[in-house]
Amino acid sequence: MSWTLSNLRREFDWLLKRCLRWSAPVVRRPVGEIARFLERLSEAELRRYHALSEVYDLTRFAATCTVTELFQSIDRLDLLDQHVGATPPGGLDVGALNWTYLPALTAFKPGPWLGIELDGFQRYVSMDTRGAQARHRASQFPDATYRVQDVHTVEGQWGLVTWFFPYVTPGPLISAGLPDRFFDPVAMLKHVWSLVAPGGTLFVMNVDLNEDGYQREIFDRAEIEVTQLGRIVSVFDDDDDENHGWVAIKPEL
Repeated sequence: MSWTLSNLRREFDWLLKRCLRWSAPVVRRPVGEIARFLERLSEAELRRYHALSEVYDLTRFAATCTVTELFQSIDRLDLLDQHVGATPPGGLDVGALNWTYLPALTAFKPGPWLGIELDGFQRYVSMDTRGAQARHRASQFPDATYRVQDVHTVEGQWGLVTWFFPYVTPGPLISAGLPDRFFDPVAMLKHVWSLVAPGGTLFVMNVDLNEDGYQREIFDRAEIEVTQLGRIVSVFDDDDDENHGWVAIKPEL
């Protein structure tokens, strides 16, 4: 354990969160009618939405998502559609947070999904927790399961493993309040890679070009052959993000 004052404080906060797991009831207000969402879209967004709706079942998006969640879900679906091909059965989402984009995952790859989040007891101003929100969403999708768990303890193999915004430098991990002992990006990537089934795909998305460079080094150190996508763009992303992506396909046995 690192004995810096910052890390000791984060260790204490971590212990406190693990002890205080109670969550207030989750209260959400889904869009309800998709027409209300479509009215917000630009012409380019509307064209892309209709193109995706011809390939994927989007009927549950409005019934399960708020406006913000719907934008995020359709954004993630757009990126997956652009960059991920057919994969073997089963989906695993690493670092699922509160799983706002679960509808995108289930639309892109119908069937069982498992979401793993280390910091599931993080509490919001609304007094509900990250895990409670995620489980509330998962309850609306019969094949979705969410666990508060260290990914190093996960066993099994999945045809598609998604990993949005892994910690590739200590700064974001510290900002999230996680103790230093959870920062080991090479070992974590090696274990996540072991969870990809033969012929399966690992899809990773980084925040920006700076993290993209660190991610390349981590893939190299883990000795994983990967395709660097560079900047990945969705017409639904209006935050001027410069996300970068990676796709690694595990060889067939």
